[in-house]
Amino acid sequence: MSTFLTTITKNRHLVLLLLSYCIASALRFVISGSIEWTNIPDEAWYASSANSFFETFELLIGGRFNSFGLPLYSVLISPAYFFEDMMEVFTAIKFINSIVMCSAMFPVFLLAKRFMPFLWALIVSLLSVIIGPMFYTFRIMAESLHYPLIMWIFYLMHTSLIREKKGIDVILGIMFGFACLNKMSSLAIVVSYVVLIVINSSEPGRVGRLERFPIICFRALLRYRHVFIAFAITVLSYMFYRATEAESTGAVPYDYLWRVFIRNISDLDIAKYLKWFLIYLGQLNLSTGLFLLPLSVFMVGWLCKSDRKEEKILGLLSVVVMVCVLSLAVLQSGYNLDRLTERHFFVLTPLVFILAVLWFLGPKKRIGEVWWGIICFAAIIASWSALFLESRTACHACDSALFDSLQSAKARGVSQFAAKAIVLVLSSFLILFTRFISNRWMIRITVAVVFLFMTTITVSAYYGSSRYLKRLRKERRPIVEWLSDCIVSPANIVLMGVPRRVATDYIIWNRDSYSKMLWQARERLERPSGFRFEDFLKVKQVLNEENSTYFVSPFFRYSGVSFVNSGYGLEVYKKNNSEEIALTGFFLDFGTGYTRQLLKKGWRGNEGPYPGGWPTFVWALGSKAEIDVYVGSLASGKFLSFRA
Repeated sequence: MSTFLTTITKNRHLVLLLLSYCIASALRFVISGSIEWTNIPDEAWYASSANSFFETFELLIGGRFNSFGLPLYSVLISPAYFFEDMMEVFTAIKFINSIVMCSAMFPVFLLAKRFMPFLWALIVSLLSVIIGPMFYTFRIMAESLHYPLIMWIFYLMHTSLIREKKGIDVILGIMFGFACLNKMSSLAIVVSYVVLIVINSSEPGRVGRLERFPIICFRALLRYRHVFIAFAITVLSYMFYRATEAESTGAVPYDYLWRVFIRNISDLDIAKYLKWFLIYLGQLNLSTGLFLLPLSVFMVGWLCKSDRKEEKILGLLSVVVMVCVLSLAVLQSGYNLDRLTERHFFVLTPLVFILAVLWFLGPKKRIGEVWWGIICFAAIIASWSALFLESRTACHACDSALFDSLQSAKARGVSQFAAKAIVLVLSSFLILFTRFISNRWMIRITVAVVFLFMTTITVSAYYGSSRYLKRLRKERRPIVEWLSDCIVSPANIVLMGVPRRVATDYIIWNRDSYSKMLWQARERLERPSGFRFEDFLKVKQVLNEENSTYFVSPFFRYSGVSFVNSGYGLEVYKKNNSEEIALTGFFLDFGTGYTRQLLKKGWRGNEGPYPGGWPTFVWALGSKAEIDVYVGSLASGKFLSFRA
């Protein structure tokens, strides 16, 4: 017993760190475990792929290879499908999310410990995992893995630049690969590293630096080649798997987002870009305690001028990463879609904490009054922009703890404008107040205020999410239940008119990654419409009676599948008993709007309607016109031709 106590005493710092991690993970799991689950579309891709990976080591969505998203998070949560009941699966996923996301405190601690005493490094690491926009745990979202991965990358980037060891470089390259196989926004960190190694490889005081820039870049890439070799091998392994997968469509993951991203770069609107950069900068300030960002900027200035390599690298790393991550967030999201989402830059939170605490702990810094004024003024303007410029949170209970809380202010009898004004005044006061702090106790009190405020926001976000998601599930669960009763599993769902969340709810709740969904239809998923439960009862009646509708004539039967439609935004087709039905003849009615969705190339637009109630119709152009008929597999090679 005495030996055990001696070991604990000798390693008390490590024991305290592990104990803190266990408590933080347990609290996160307990809080998130009580929150109802109801999905947003991205979650369906992760869950469906995880389900199929657990069962067959494939990555399927709706019976097709997951060409939409990236695989790493689905692989991580796949063991949760060991359980049969989906509520148990969700609980297991929340448990995995909790222990994985809280593990971010280890790299944050290791990085902070290089610059501050143990206790403050522990405080920073705890702050980074228990407050702020850290409520992704009850979601099936890749952010839970993205956060710790990027924290390890920050630590390894700093280590790589100050020690230049081959082993560290190889591990860093592998982590870069894992991050890029998990979330697209990880590319901003890779770009940051390239910028940093170029800066680190440049020779101070040399003239003609611009002319020598290509040589400097080549030398930097050669010097850190092990990072990029390991990165390439990690990513190429998955690319090879995609290329050899028979069901792969060949599409690039997040194809639509890439097109948006490239278009925003090629059609760069400087005014929009600066507006959204300012909004995101303000949101970063508000989400890290209302006033810590300007202190971090002060600290960056001092670190970049330091003679110590460790400090200088931390300063350069912080400023480059912040600019690159916020820039990618602007181009990827807000610049085009007018939405606030902390998911794109919440990885910056620990850097802000580390830099702000360093500012507090050091001797009273002297900084020029002009620079002090510019930085404080910029932080206040950015916070005002985030609060009051035209913008919205992308998804309730998913994107911004602070802004979700402000949105719910009306329920407490406070107008949204008043709530935002109070936050702005409080933020501005704290920004100016911290300029004059020198007393150690005042520093501790200020950190305590940050902790209490951000904890309140986090608790508020969890509470609001719980109520919101419980109401949502109550509305949507019955629809999923009757849909499950009506359709033989595995279901065949044509996603041309199905509300997005009804389809994805069905796939997840029924563990049905093999549902046959038309790939082209999935790409144009409709946004959730205002549907009523009474409407779906009518659909159920139609399904049960197998009444034919005007969508496809009663003579249409092909490959054991009958089309059914209710006219209420839901189009499904139900499997018959026989796998194959001999094709003898059928008729397609081109007089309805629904059937227009089957038309491919070679058709002219609608003709009519005409007086007297004549139906609209379409003309075939030339001697060849194509229609899209589902035949069980998009790769079947079958085709239909007809003359009229």
